[in-house]
Amino acid sequence: MTAIAAAAIVLSVGGGDSTSVSAAFFAGGALLLIAGLALTAALLRMIAGSWKKPVESLSGLGLRNSTRRSGRSLAVVGLLASGTFLVIAVGANRQNPLARADRRDSGTGGFALYGESAVPVLSIVDFQLSISNFPSPGPSELEGVSIVPMRLHEGDDASCLNLNRAQKPRLLAVQPEQLAKRGAFAFRAGFNSSAGHGGILNSQFYILNSKCEDEDVVPAIGDYPTIVWSLGKSVGDELEYVDEMGRKFRLRLVGMMNSSILQGSLLISESNFTQRFPSEEGYRVFLIDAPPGQAEQVGERLSARLKDFGLALTPTTERLSEFSAVENTYLSIFQLLGGLGLILGTVGLALVVLRNMLDRRGELAMLRAVGFNKAAVGRMVFYEHWLLCLWGLTCGVTAALVAVKPAMSSPGAQTPYLSLVLTVAAIALSAAVWIRLATAFALSGKMLDALRNE
Repeated sequence: MTAIAAAAIVLSVGGGDSTSVSAAFFAGGALLLIAGLALTAALLRMIAGSWKKPVESLSGLGLRNSTRRSGRSLAVVGLLASGTFLVIAVGANRQNPLARADRRDSGTGGFALYGESAVPVLSIVDFQLSISNFPSPGPSELEGVSIVPMRLHEGDDASCLNLNRAQKPRLLAVQPEQLAKRGAFAFRAGFNSSAGHGGILNSQFYILNSKCEDEDVVPAIGDYPTIVWSLGKSVGDELEYVDEMGRKFRLRLVGMMNSSILQGSLLISESNFTQRFPSEEGYRVFLIDAPPGQAEQVGERLSARLKDFGLALTPTTERLSEFSAVENTYLSIFQLLGGLGLILGTVGLALVVLRNMLDRRGELAMLRAVGFNKAAVGRMVFYEHWLLCLWGLTCGVTAALVAVKPAMSSPGAQTPYLSLVLTVAAIALSAAVWIRLATAFALSGKMLDALRNE
Protein backbone atom coordinates (compact mmCIF):
# COMPACT_ATOMS: atom_id res chain seq x y z
CA MET A 1 0.00 0.00 0.00
CA THR A 2 2.84 2.38 0.77
CA ALA A 3 4.37 1.84 -2.67
CA ILE A 4 0.98 2.43 -4.30
CA ALA A 5 0.60 5.67 -2.33
CA ALA A 6 4.07 6.76 -3.49
CA ALA A 7 3.16 6.11 -7.13
CA ALA A 8 -0.17 7.94 -6.72
CA ILE A 9 1.52 11.04 -5.27
CA VAL A 10 4.10 11.18 -8.05
CA LEU A 11 1.53 10.71 -10.83
CA SER A 12 -0.86 13.29 -9.35
CA VAL A 13 1.51 16.25 -9.87
CA GLY A 14 2.42 15.79 -13.51
CA GLY A 15 1.34 19.34 -14.37
CA GLY A 16 2.07 21.13 -11.10
CA ASP A 17 4.58 23.86 -10.45
CA SER A 18 8.21 23.05 -9.70
CA THR A 19 7.84 23.35 -5.94
CA SER A 20 4.87 20.99 -5.68
CA VAL A 21 6.47 18.54 -8.10
CA SER A 22 9.71 18.42 -6.09
CA ALA A 23 7.82 18.02 -2.82
CA ALA A 24 5.64 15.27 -4.27
CA PHE A 25 8.59 13.31 -5.64
CA PHE A 26 10.45 13.64 -2.34
CA ALA A 27 7.36 12.42 -0.46
CA GLY A 28 7.04 9.59 -2.97
CA GLY A 29 10.68 8.64 -2.44
CA ALA A 30 10.24 8.68 1.35
CA LEU A 31 7.17 6.46 1.07
CA LEU A 32 9.07 4.12 -1.25
CA LEU A 33 11.83 3.91 1.36
CA ILE A 34 9.26 2.94 3.98
CA ALA A 35 7.80 0.40 1.54
CA GLY A 36 11.29 -1.08 1.07
CA LEU A 37 11.72 -1.53 4.82
CA ALA A 38 8.25 -3.07 5.09
CA LEU A 39 9.15 -5.44 2.25
CA THR A 40 12.36 -6.35 4.07
CA ALA A 41 10.43 -7.26 7.23
CA ALA A 42 7.98 -9.35 5.18
CA LEU A 43 10.79 -11.17 3.35
CA LEU A 44 12.55 -11.99 6.60
CA ARG A 45 9.34 -13.48 8.03
CA MET A 46 8.65 -15.36 4.81
CA ILE A 47 12.14 -16.86 4.60
CA ALA A 48 12.03 -17.84 8.28
CA GLY A 49 8.67 -19.58 7.93
CA SER A 50 8.97 -21.26 4.54
CA TRP A 51 12.60 -22.44 4.34
CA LYS A 52 12.25 -26.23 4.63
CA LYS A 53 14.96 -27.52 2.30
CA PRO A 54 18.47 -28.36 3.51
CA VAL A 55 20.97 -25.52 3.06
CA GLU A 56 23.54 -26.33 0.38
CA SER A 57 25.89 -23.32 0.49
CA LEU A 58 27.49 -20.92 2.95
CA SER A 59 25.65 -17.98 1.37
CA GLY A 60 22.32 -19.81 1.79
CA LEU A 61 23.18 -20.59 5.39
CA GLY A 62 24.05 -16.94 5.95
CA LEU A 63 20.72 -15.82 4.44
CA ARG A 64 18.85 -18.30 6.61
CA ASN A 65 20.65 -17.07 9.72
CA SER A 66 19.74 -13.44 8.96
CA THR A 67 16.10 -14.26 9.73
CA ARG A 68 16.81 -15.49 13.25
CA ARG A 69 17.19 -11.99 14.68
CA SER A 70 14.85 -10.19 12.30
CA GLY A 71 14.74 -7.02 14.42
CA ARG A 72 18.50 -6.58 14.26
CA SER A 73 18.56 -7.44 10.57
CA LEU A 74 15.88 -4.82 9.88
CA ALA A 75 17.88 -2.27 11.88
CA VAL A 76 20.92 -2.87 9.63
CA VAL A 77 18.85 -2.42 6.48
CA GLY A 78 17.07 0.66 7.87
CA LEU A 79 20.32 2.35 8.94
CA LEU A 80 21.99 2.02 5.56
CA ALA A 81 18.84 2.71 3.52
CA SER A 82 17.91 5.89 5.40
CA GLY A 83 21.45 7.25 5.42
CA THR A 84 21.97 6.57 1.72
CA PHE A 85 18.61 8.17 0.91
CA LEU A 86 19.52 11.40 2.70
CA VAL A 87 23.05 11.61 1.27
CA ILE A 88 21.84 11.24 -2.32
CA ALA A 89 18.79 13.48 -1.80
CA VAL A 90 21.02 16.31 -0.57
CA GLY A 91 23.84 15.88 -3.07
CA ALA A 92 21.62 15.66 -6.14
CA ASN A 93 20.11 19.13 -5.59
CA ARG A 94 23.19 21.01 -6.76
CA GLN A 95 22.40 23.52 -9.49
CA ASN A 96 24.47 24.99 -12.31
CA PRO A 97 23.54 28.69 -12.45
CA LEU A 98 24.99 29.08 -15.96
CA ALA A 99 22.65 26.56 -17.56
CA ARG A 100 20.47 28.39 -20.11
CA ALA A 101 21.71 31.70 -18.69
CA ASP A 102 20.93 33.48 -21.95
CA ARG A 103 17.22 32.67 -21.73
CA ARG A 104 14.67 35.17 -20.48
CA ASP A 105 13.20 32.66 -18.02
CA SER A 106 16.57 31.96 -16.38
CA GLY A 107 17.96 33.59 -13.26
CA THR A 108 19.64 36.30 -15.34
CA GLY A 109 16.37 37.32 -16.97
CA GLY A 110 18.24 37.19 -20.25
CA PHE A 111 20.17 40.36 -19.34
CA ALA A 112 23.89 40.55 -19.99
CA LEU A 113 24.96 43.05 -17.32
CA TYR A 114 23.82 44.17 -13.87
CA GLY A 115 24.85 47.67 -12.84
CA GLU A 116 24.67 49.87 -9.73
CA SER A 117 25.71 53.52 -9.57
CA ALA A 118 26.89 55.50 -6.58
CA VAL A 119 25.19 58.66 -7.88
CA PRO A 120 21.56 58.51 -9.07
CA VAL A 121 20.90 59.09 -12.76
CA LEU A 122 17.92 61.44 -12.75
CA SER A 123 16.31 59.97 -15.85
CA ILE A 124 17.02 57.39 -18.47
CA VAL A 125 17.32 60.28 -20.94
CA ASP A 126 20.25 61.62 -18.92
CA PHE A 127 21.73 58.12 -19.02
CA GLN A 128 21.51 57.99 -22.79
CA LEU A 129 22.78 61.57 -23.21
CA SER A 130 25.81 60.78 -21.05
CA ILE A 131 26.65 58.01 -23.51
CA SER A 132 25.97 59.89 -26.72
CA ASN A 133 27.87 63.03 -25.64
CA PHE A 134 30.98 61.06 -24.82
CA PRO A 135 33.82 61.49 -27.33
CA SER A 136 34.81 58.84 -29.86
CA PRO A 137 34.24 55.93 -30.18
CA GLY A 138 30.73 56.85 -31.15
CA PRO A 139 27.43 55.56 -29.82
CA SER A 140 27.06 53.22 -32.78
CA GLU A 141 29.20 50.75 -30.85
CA LEU A 142 26.38 50.53 -28.34
CA GLU A 143 23.79 49.69 -30.95
CA GLY A 144 21.39 47.01 -29.77
CA VAL A 145 21.90 47.88 -26.12
CA SER A 146 18.75 48.47 -24.04
CA ILE A 147 18.41 49.27 -20.37
CA VAL A 148 15.83 48.62 -17.65
CA PRO A 149 16.44 51.27 -14.95
CA MET A 150 15.35 50.86 -11.33
CA ARG A 151 15.15 53.19 -8.37
CA LEU A 152 16.77 52.01 -5.15
CA HIS A 153 15.83 52.45 -1.50
CA GLU A 154 18.61 51.14 0.71
CA GLY A 155 17.84 48.46 3.27
CA ASP A 156 19.06 45.13 4.61
CA ASP A 157 20.87 42.74 2.30
CA ALA A 158 18.45 39.82 2.13
CA SER A 159 20.58 37.65 -0.14
CA CYS A 160 22.26 34.39 0.85
CA LEU A 161 25.53 36.32 1.19
CA ASN A 162 24.17 37.80 4.43
CA LEU A 163 24.04 35.28 7.29
CA ASN A 164 21.81 37.53 9.42
CA ARG A 165 18.01 37.49 9.18
CA ALA A 166 17.00 40.55 7.15
CA GLN A 167 14.21 42.69 8.61
CA LYS A 168 13.66 45.34 5.93
CA PRO A 169 15.22 44.34 2.58
CA ARG A 170 16.19 47.05 0.16
CA LEU A 171 13.55 48.04 -2.39
CA LEU A 172 13.87 48.23 -6.16
CA ALA A 173 11.32 50.27 -8.07
CA VAL A 174 10.63 49.15 -11.62
CA GLN A 175 8.18 49.91 -14.37
CA PRO A 176 6.49 46.47 -14.56
CA GLU A 177 5.95 46.63 -18.32
CA GLN A 178 9.72 46.84 -18.87
CA LEU A 179 10.16 43.33 -17.45
CA ALA A 180 6.80 41.96 -18.55
CA LYS A 181 7.25 42.70 -22.25
CA ARG A 182 10.63 40.96 -22.20
CA GLY A 183 9.25 37.91 -20.40
CA ALA A 184 12.13 38.28 -17.96
CA PHE A 185 12.63 35.82 -15.11
CA ALA A 186 10.33 32.94 -14.14
CA PHE A 187 7.78 32.74 -11.35
CA ARG A 188 7.22 29.78 -9.06
CA ALA A 189 4.34 31.24 -7.01
CA GLY A 190 2.07 34.26 -7.01
CA PHE A 191 -1.40 35.64 -7.51
CA ASN A 192 -2.93 35.33 -10.97
CA SER A 193 -2.36 38.44 -13.04
CA SER A 194 -2.41 37.05 -16.56
CA ALA A 195 -5.67 38.58 -17.69
CA GLY A 196 -5.97 41.78 -19.65
CA HIS A 197 -2.42 42.30 -20.86
CA GLY A 198 -2.63 41.17 -24.45
CA GLY A 199 -0.68 37.94 -24.06
CA ILE A 200 2.40 39.62 -22.55
CA LEU A 201 4.97 36.92 -21.86
CA ASN A 202 5.33 37.49 -18.14
CA SER A 203 2.37 39.56 -17.00
CA GLN A 204 2.85 38.52 -13.37
CA PHE A 205 4.81 41.75 -13.02
CA TYR A 206 1.68 43.80 -13.72
CA ILE A 207 0.34 42.85 -10.32
CA LEU A 208 2.76 45.45 -8.95
CA ASN A 209 0.47 48.10 -10.44
CA SER A 210 -2.64 46.72 -8.76
CA LYS A 211 -4.36 48.67 -6.02
CA CYS A 212 -4.86 46.95 -2.69
CA GLU A 213 -8.04 47.43 -0.66
CA ASP A 214 -5.93 49.08 2.02
CA GLU A 215 -4.05 52.21 0.91
CA ASP A 216 -1.26 51.37 3.35
CA VAL A 217 -0.49 48.10 1.54
CA VAL A 218 1.95 48.01 -1.39
CA PRO A 219 2.33 44.86 -3.56
CA ALA A 220 5.87 43.50 -3.85
CA ILE A 221 7.71 40.66 -5.58
CA GLY A 222 10.89 38.85 -4.56
CA ASP A 223 12.73 35.71 -5.53
CA TYR A 224 12.60 32.36 -3.75
CA PRO A 225 15.85 32.57 -1.72
CA THR A 226 15.01 36.10 -0.54
CA ILE A 227 11.44 35.39 0.53
CA VAL A 228 11.76 31.86 1.90
CA TRP A 229 15.28 31.60 3.28
CA SER A 230 16.30 35.18 4.12
CA LEU A 231 12.92 36.50 5.30
CA GLY A 232 11.22 33.28 6.36
CA LYS A 233 8.05 34.41 4.57
CA SER A 234 5.75 33.15 1.83
CA VAL A 235 3.46 34.66 -0.77
CA GLY A 236 0.68 36.59 0.98
CA ASP A 237 2.78 37.61 3.99
CA GLU A 238 3.51 41.25 4.79
CA LEU A 239 6.47 43.33 5.98
CA GLU A 240 6.26 46.69 7.71
CA TYR A 241 8.17 49.72 6.39
CA VAL A 242 8.31 53.44 7.18
CA ASP A 243 8.27 56.02 4.38
CA GLU A 244 10.32 59.18 4.42
CA MET A 245 7.47 61.10 6.10
CA GLY A 246 7.54 58.69 9.01
CA ARG A 247 4.30 56.96 8.03
CA LYS A 248 4.08 53.20 8.33
CA PHE A 249 3.03 51.08 5.38
CA ARG A 250 3.08 47.36 4.60
CA LEU A 251 4.59 45.42 1.74
CA ARG A 252 2.49 42.45 0.71
CA LEU A 253 4.38 39.67 -1.08
CA VAL A 254 2.23 38.93 -4.12
CA GLY A 255 4.69 36.99 -6.27
CA MET A 256 7.81 34.86 -5.98
CA MET A 257 10.35 34.36 -8.75
CA ASN A 258 12.91 31.62 -9.04
CA SER A 259 16.43 32.40 -7.86
CA SER A 260 17.65 35.44 -9.77
CA ILE A 261 20.22 38.25 -10.01
CA LEU A 262 17.77 40.42 -8.01
CA GLN A 263 18.27 38.26 -4.93
CA GLY A 264 18.40 40.29 -1.74
CA SER A 265 15.86 42.91 -2.86
CA LEU A 266 12.11 43.28 -3.22
CA LEU A 267 10.50 44.79 -6.31
CA ILE A 268 7.68 47.35 -6.18
CA SER A 269 6.22 49.57 -8.87
CA GLU A 270 7.84 52.91 -9.62
CA SER A 271 4.58 54.76 -8.94
CA ASN A 272 4.33 53.30 -5.42
CA PHE A 273 8.00 54.04 -4.81
CA THR A 274 7.75 57.73 -5.76
CA GLN A 275 4.66 58.07 -3.60
CA ARG A 276 6.46 56.70 -0.53
CA PHE A 277 9.95 58.09 -1.19
CA PRO A 278 9.50 61.20 -3.36
CA SER A 279 12.88 62.71 -2.52
CA GLU A 280 14.84 59.65 -3.68
CA GLU A 281 15.11 60.72 -7.28
CA GLY A 282 16.88 59.02 -10.10
CA TYR A 283 17.92 55.48 -10.96
CA ARG A 284 20.74 53.53 -9.38
CA VAL A 285 20.21 49.95 -10.57
CA PHE A 286 20.33 48.95 -14.25
CA LEU A 287 19.60 45.71 -16.07
CA ILE A 288 21.35 45.91 -19.43
CA ASP A 289 20.65 43.96 -22.60
CA ALA A 290 23.58 43.57 -24.99
CA PRO A 291 24.03 41.78 -28.33
CA PRO A 292 25.32 38.19 -27.98
CA GLY A 293 29.06 38.00 -27.40
CA GLN A 294 29.45 41.74 -26.77
CA ALA A 295 28.71 41.95 -23.05
CA GLU A 296 32.34 42.59 -22.07
CA GLN A 297 32.82 45.27 -24.72
CA VAL A 298 29.56 46.99 -23.83
CA GLY A 299 30.47 46.89 -20.14
CA GLU A 300 33.82 48.56 -20.78
CA ARG A 301 32.23 51.30 -22.87
CA LEU A 302 29.48 52.04 -20.36
CA SER A 303 31.85 52.02 -17.36
CA ALA A 304 34.15 54.49 -19.11
CA ARG A 305 31.40 56.83 -20.25
CA LEU A 306 29.50 56.84 -16.97
CA LYS A 307 32.40 56.93 -14.54
CA ASP A 308 31.10 60.21 -13.12
CA PHE A 309 28.10 58.32 -11.80
CA GLY A 310 30.27 55.65 -10.17
CA LEU A 311 28.69 52.93 -12.28
CA ALA A 312 29.84 49.39 -11.42
CA LEU A 313 28.86 46.70 -13.90
CA THR A 314 28.87 42.96 -13.29
CA PRO A 315 28.10 40.20 -15.79
CA THR A 316 24.81 38.66 -14.77
CA THR A 317 26.23 35.15 -15.00
CA GLU A 318 28.96 36.08 -12.54
CA ARG A 319 26.47 37.63 -10.12
CA LEU A 320 24.17 34.62 -10.28
CA SER A 321 27.13 32.27 -9.79
CA GLU A 322 28.08 34.08 -6.59
CA PHE A 323 24.62 33.50 -5.15
CA SER A 324 24.44 29.87 -6.29
CA ALA A 325 27.93 29.13 -4.98
CA VAL A 326 26.71 29.66 -1.41
CA GLU A 327 23.85 27.19 -1.82
CA ASN A 328 26.03 24.62 -3.58
CA THR A 329 28.72 24.97 -0.91
CA TYR A 330 26.20 24.24 1.84
CA LEU A 331 24.92 21.24 -0.08
CA SER A 332 28.48 19.95 -0.53
CA ILE A 333 29.15 20.35 3.19
CA PHE A 334 25.94 18.54 4.12
CA GLN A 335 26.68 15.77 1.63
CA LEU A 336 30.23 15.35 2.94
CA LEU A 337 29.19 15.39 6.59
CA GLY A 338 26.29 13.06 5.87
CA GLY A 339 28.56 10.63 4.03
CA LEU A 340 31.16 10.72 6.79
CA GLY A 341 28.46 10.30 9.41
CA LEU A 342 27.02 7.32 7.58
CA ILE A 343 30.46 5.75 7.17
CA LEU A 344 31.04 6.19 10.91
CA GLY A 345 27.53 4.88 11.46
CA THR A 346 28.62 1.58 10.00
CA VAL A 347 30.49 1.15 13.29
CA GLY A 348 27.01 0.47 14.65
CA LEU A 349 26.76 -2.29 12.08
CA ALA A 350 29.94 -3.79 13.53
CA LEU A 351 28.35 -3.74 16.99
CA VAL A 352 25.27 -5.54 15.67
CA VAL A 353 27.45 -8.18 14.02
CA LEU A 354 29.54 -8.57 17.16
CA ARG A 355 26.45 -8.87 19.36
CA ASN A 356 24.97 -11.51 17.04
CA MET A 357 28.16 -13.51 17.00
CA LEU A 358 28.68 -13.35 20.76
CA ASP A 359 25.11 -14.55 21.30
CA ARG A 360 25.79 -17.45 18.90
CA ARG A 361 29.32 -18.20 20.01
CA GLY A 362 28.32 -21.72 21.10
CA GLU A 363 26.77 -22.34 17.68
CA LEU A 364 29.96 -21.18 15.95
CA ALA A 365 32.01 -23.48 18.20
CA MET A 366 29.73 -26.39 17.23
CA LEU A 367 30.27 -25.63 13.54
CA ARG A 368 34.01 -25.69 14.12
CA ALA A 369 33.68 -28.99 15.97
CA VAL A 370 31.78 -30.71 13.15
CA GLY A 371 34.35 -29.78 10.51
CA PHE A 372 33.87 -26.17 9.42
CA ASN A 373 37.19 -24.35 9.43
CA LYS A 374 37.55 -20.82 10.72
CA ALA A 375 37.60 -19.29 7.21
CA ALA A 376 34.33 -21.03 6.25
CA VAL A 377 32.57 -19.84 9.39
CA GLY A 378 33.89 -16.33 8.75
CA ARG A 379 32.52 -16.38 5.21
CA MET A 380 29.13 -17.54 6.46
CA VAL A 381 28.93 -14.66 8.93
CA PHE A 382 30.09 -12.22 6.25
CA TYR A 383 27.47 -13.40 3.75
CA GLU A 384 24.77 -13.13 6.40
CA HIS A 385 25.37 -9.43 7.07
CA TRP A 386 26.74 -8.40 3.68
CA LEU A 387 23.47 -9.39 2.00
CA LEU A 388 21.63 -7.15 4.45
CA CYS A 389 24.01 -4.27 3.63
CA LEU A 390 23.52 -4.64 -0.11
CA TRP A 391 19.76 -4.75 0.30
CA GLY A 392 19.82 -1.63 2.49
CA LEU A 393 21.92 0.27 -0.06
CA THR A 394 19.59 -0.86 -2.86
CA CYS A 395 16.50 0.36 -1.01
CA GLY A 396 18.12 3.71 -0.19
CA VAL A 397 19.44 4.37 -3.71
CA THR A 398 16.15 3.39 -5.39
CA ALA A 399 14.06 5.63 -3.12
CA ALA A 400 16.52 8.51 -3.47
CA LEU A 401 16.48 8.35 -7.28
CA VAL A 402 12.70 8.77 -7.20
CA ALA A 403 12.91 11.64 -4.69
CA VAL A 404 15.46 13.66 -6.69
CA LYS A 405 14.16 13.00 -10.21
CA PRO A 406 12.87 16.60 -10.68
CA ALA A 407 16.17 18.05 -9.45
CA MET A 408 18.25 15.78 -11.69
CA SER A 409 16.14 16.53 -14.78
CA SER A 410 15.94 20.31 -14.26
CA PRO A 411 17.84 22.45 -16.82
CA GLY A 412 20.30 23.77 -14.24
CA ALA A 413 21.00 20.45 -12.57
CA GLN A 414 24.62 19.83 -11.64
CA THR A 415 24.31 16.42 -10.04
CA PRO A 416 27.71 15.21 -8.76
CA TYR A 417 27.30 11.65 -10.01
CA LEU A 418 30.95 10.70 -9.37
CA SER A 419 31.02 11.91 -5.78
CA LEU A 420 27.66 10.25 -5.03
CA VAL A 421 28.84 6.94 -6.49
CA LEU A 422 32.09 7.19 -4.54
CA THR A 423 30.18 7.97 -1.34
CA VAL A 424 27.92 4.94 -1.74
CA ALA A 425 30.96 2.79 -2.59
CA ALA A 426 32.78 4.09 0.50
CA ILE A 427 29.75 3.21 2.64
CA ALA A 428 29.68 -0.32 1.20
CA LEU A 429 33.44 -0.75 1.68
CA SER A 430 33.28 0.55 5.24
CA ALA A 431 30.45 -1.86 6.03
CA ALA A 432 32.43 -4.79 4.60
CA VAL A 433 35.51 -3.86 6.62
CA TRP A 434 33.59 -3.57 9.90
CA ILE A 435 31.80 -6.87 9.29
CA ARG A 436 35.16 -8.55 8.75
CA LEU A 437 36.64 -7.01 11.87
CA ALA A 438 33.66 -7.90 14.05
CA THR A 439 33.64 -11.47 12.72
CA ALA A 440 37.36 -11.88 13.34
CA PHE A 441 36.97 -10.60 16.91
CA ALA A 442 34.02 -12.92 17.61
CA LEU A 443 35.91 -15.96 16.32
CA SER A 444 39.11 -15.16 18.18
CA GLY A 445 40.11 -16.75 21.46
CA LYS A 446 39.28 -20.17 22.84
CA MET A 447 36.06 -21.71 21.55
CA LEU A 448 36.15 -24.72 23.93
CA ASP A 449 34.28 -22.97 26.74
CA ALA A 450 31.56 -21.89 24.31
CA LEU A 451 31.27 -25.47 23.05
CA ARG A 452 30.86 -26.80 26.61
CA ASN A 453 28.02 -24.34 27.20
CA GLU A 454 26.40 -25.37 23.90
